[in-house]
Amino acid sequence: MAKPRRVPGILALVALGTVVCIVIKTFTWYPNLVSLSPSKRPTKEKTNVLILAQGRSGSSFLGQIFNSHQEVFYIYEPLITFQLTTVRDSKLYEQSTMRLLRDIFSCRFNQQREFLSFMSNMPLNRFSSRALTSPYCKNLTSARENRTYMHCQDLDPLITSLSCAVHKHIVVKVLLHRLLPLLDVDKLAPLFNSSSKLKIIHLMRDPRAVIASMDRVGWTLNNNVVNTATKDFSLFKTFARKFCYDMVRSLSFALSAEAKFPHNYKLIRYEDLVRSPYKLATELFDFAGFPISDHVYEFLANSKNSHDRRSVHEYATFRSNASLLVDSWRRHLGLDAVRAIENYCWPVLEILRYTPMSGQS
Repeated sequence: MAKPRRVPGILALVALGTVVCIVIKTFTWYPNLVSLSPSKRPTKEKTNVLILAQGRSGSSFLGQIFNSHQEVFYIYEPLITFQLTTVRDSKLYEQSTMRLLRDIFSCRFNQQREFLSFMSNMPLNRFSSRALTSPYCKNLTSARENRTYMHCQDLDPLITSLSCAVHKHIVVKVLLHRLLPLLDVDKLAPLFNSSSKLKIIHLMRDPRAVIASMDRVGWTLNNNVVNTATKDFSLFKTFARKFCYDMVRSLSFALSAEAKFPHNYKLIRYEDLVRSPYKLATELFDFAGFPISDHVYEFLANSKNSHDRRSVHEYATFRSNASLLVDSWRRHLGLDAVRAIENYCWPVLEILRYTPMSGQS
């Protein structure tokens, strides 16, 4: 009688060996954790930070400031997975969103296998997070093709949970339109209850700059829709009206949340961040409850002085000399487009102290 095949057992051992190697490498980064008893490990002392912003408001840059901190476990746009699989206005979407955020802030990924599977195959989301590329990814050299490329293993629930646990702080960046069902101050309470150290940073930007940026990447109705010479300018006004309605709603939510949670909710302007990055970054880390690091200062220095071609891409999470882009909307928008935005977005301009062009000499 033929002996039973043992290949599956061998494959299982190989897989187990891979996991063990990753675990060892993970704990090698944080040797102090291994020497601590379970009761003294800093898992319950974590600071959780949630970054909220509208699209094209500079939230990716803000997220990378925190991602550059070696003690931060950073997740970029986790809710995009539900956008692809769940109806956004459904109760299921709201429940799934809250559960995912709670699981991330608690370092529990065992019940988030589908989420990790999505993230494993989303390069922008994955490579925006240092914690999701190491120790999973490494450079491999192909002698046949004479090139070096990055190979990444799929995100594993156990290893991701361990990697999260050995980081002292967790930061998540979410665009507001993916959180619309929860855009209610009272619905924030469960997140604060599940994490007493949760801090929320709400980033807003000049609406004229946001719309100009959206138009550059094709998020408006059609290319060059802001050009007043086109027959579609009436469509742009419709777009601007809806956009400003959403932005006023976002600002109203932020002001209400900041009033109700003054020690846990902070509203900031993108323009202040890029004009005084060291000052505001220090304030944000103080607000978050942990000190800024040399790695953050290095990132800010590079972002101010670098001419890396990667930062030119419209969807890049790294911006070189961002302060020069603050007023670029003036060169991109026509006068009628600016007036339309100012007409619909005037509460945002007034409350956040943006000067309308009509008020300038």
